[in-house]
Amino acid sequence: MYKIKYQNEFFDIAPDESIEIERKSPLFIVDDIIMENSTPISFVYTDKNCRLLGQYFFDITVKAIKKIAVELYDDDSFDSNCTLVVESAGMDRMFNEKSSASGYLLIGISNFYSTIQNKKLTELFLDGARSFTFTTWDAADSSGGFMQHFQDTWDGTYDYVIAPCRNEFWNGITDDVYSSGYMNEIDENGNLKAEQDIVPFIKLAYVLEKIFTENNWQVDFTGLNDTQWQKLLLFCVKAIITRTSSYDIFSPTVVTSIPVDSLSFTLNNFMPADYTCSDFIVQICKRYAWVPIFDINTNSCRFIALKEMKNKPRKDWTRYALSTIESTVNGEAVVFGFKNNFDGNDNFVSSPDFENWNIGSAVYSKADLPDIYGFTGFDSVQDNTLVYVFAENKYYHVVYESGSRQWVVFADNIYDETKDTVTNSFETKCTTLPVYNTLYRTLSGIDYYALLPYCEQSRYEKAGLRTLLYHGMVDETKLDGTAGPKQYPYMSSIHIPPTGTPALTWSNVYRHKYGDDDFGLIKYWWQDWMNMISGPEDAAKQQFLLPAYELAKFQWDDKVLVNNVEYLFRSYVKKPMQDGHVLIEATMQRLVYGQQIEVPVEGGGTIYLRLEVEILGTEQTFDYYSGGNHTYYTHVTNANVFVRGYIDAACTVRISLTNLLFKYRVVTTLGGGLYTSVNSTYLLNGYEVNIIPGMFRFIDYTVVYTWTSGSPPPNGHYVITYELIADAAYTIIL
Repeated sequence: MYKIKYQNEFFDIAPDESIEIERKSPLFIVDDIIMENSTPISFVYTDKNCRLLGQYFFDITVKAIKKIAVELYDDDSFDSNCTLVVESAGMDRMFNEKSSASGYLLIGISNFYSTIQNKKLTELFLDGARSFTFTTWDAADSSGGFMQHFQDTWDGTYDYVIAPCRNEFWNGITDDVYSSGYMNEIDENGNLKAEQDIVPFIKLAYVLEKIFTENNWQVDFTGLNDTQWQKLLLFCVKAIITRTSSYDIFSPTVVTSIPVDSLSFTLNNFMPADYTCSDFIVQICKRYAWVPIFDINTNSCRFIALKEMKNKPRKDWTRYALSTIESTVNGEAVVFGFKNNFDGNDNFVSSPDFENWNIGSAVYSKADLPDIYGFTGFDSVQDNTLVYVFAENKYYHVVYESGSRQWVVFADNIYDETKDTVTNSFETKCTTLPVYNTLYRTLSGIDYYALLPYCEQSRYEKAGLRTLLYHGMVDETKLDGTAGPKQYPYMSSIHIPPTGTPALTWSNVYRHKYGDDDFGLIKYWWQDWMNMISGPEDAAKQQFLLPAYELAKFQWDDKVLVNNVEYLFRSYVKKPMQDGHVLIEATMQRLVYGQQIEVPVEGGGTIYLRLEVEILGTEQTFDYYSGGNHTYYTHVTNANVFVRGYIDAACTVRISLTNLLFKYRVVTTLGGGLYTSVNSTYLLNGYEVNIIPGMFRFIDYTVVYTWTSGSPPPNGHYVITYELIADAAYTIIL
């Protein structure tokens, strides 16, 4: 039986009490991962218990929840250090000896989290005050003042970085004449601009480490098997005040700044507001698929990446497993979703709606966007087509503006990845910021551009929990996209710099895809884990009779083998030890390998796709005017081009599909010779999808362009054909 030791004495537990220990695995990243505890425990009135827990047995005493560090023993063998929480009492005014107290044990992860669950990030010490004096406003000189220190942080060796970020709402109003629209603005010479307040972006790795070490715990991050994560910075809008300002009442845009002689700040003042240390850890883990594994006996925690679970060794517990096993089977296809529950007050955050839009082929950079008047032979296709620009992580579309058609941003790609069919959702309050190409300095008549994070976040409102990747110093660009002479400190949500070869391997958005390559969080951090847990079994329940030493060695990231089937423990209930053995009742997750789960299909089986053309009209004539440009179409054939799904090769039985990504090619000939050949992708939801874009849906036409502006495509006879491209996810029927 279990015994609880406190101050070198064992509590007296009610004789009919049978304590059980329940532990839940942190691997499955749900809101109740902070749970390793015992069943309720009753302490009877005895002289010893009265001495150890006195006030709980008497009616007249003031009572409060009590937490005390204790040792748990199984029979006479030490089990673990833990925390006893005493939270209720039953008293008898006539007979004190009939009174009792009740509580429970917190073990492992729960023990640690109970220490920090109410501790705010703003209460961390974070190495205390950092003090600097003013020397000059010139951040590039060697005078050693606070401005020079702030620019020194650009090398990435400090606990925080002072990097530029666009913020049109920093002072709380958009038309504030004293606001530059930037935090940590850069001047025309590429240095921190003088006479501005400063915003520090603190390293995530530093904060995580301090949460543990300040509470006398050790922490190990080698299990993440990644170093780039250490480049993550925490977004902030609170300023370090570097000056006092006075304004000319006759010229209100004239500001005189007087530098403070010295300044002192503590980093805890720049932490995300209202977040406890425990919630902070949970939200970060739920964004990046990380898990903390605690060892209460050594006061240590090691973080592991769930993507590494496929490489973990196995423990064969077949000989310890009892003969019966229960399995719960889910008949639905597993569909994972990812959702940001952002709780800040950024006026710019708005998730896009892609309904009724066609998605064109992605391009690498904005310079690669198709010519507005030459896209697939006619311009009307642009009106409902979005094109994804990989290097900026944005969708563009064409609008008629200021007398001409031009590409403009439709939406950023930093939001949720979810559908109505989702069965398993990973939700987190942690998100990121978009980046925008910005004219940030002009020198000698030449404009220079920088990709900068963008928000509309007042410094007086809650900013939420957001992270950015710090690239270090990168090249600015000129209007033509080539590198400029200066470098600047670059924070971003994506892994590629404004120019040159990417030095990072993953982006801080859920998907960041170009061609067949995806650099997003799902692909890098989540995909292997999702594949492993996407089998049809929701849970398997199994009892094990284990030697006590075998359970003592068990860690949550151990894979357990039973009859050559791999499992991970979701939770287990531990009974008291008998004769050196422990009976546990485990709830397990069966693991599967070699399975991609991005394309859930209703009904399963082989998917057959067929491309079917339905003619709408022939020998038609169209006149199209845009400004002074005249386009004259004759001998026009227009059509719908459907891609339909079937469950049989004869294409007699239709099937409704969910998120089936298929590939197709659009080939355009001019005068019988090849003009263009473009590969594209499309999502099929339901029974069919029409892949031909635009209003007129031309597939065969003769055109004459008479334009007064712009460069039209060649005149002539165009034929456009569509064909499916083979893929392992489906079989093509011609």
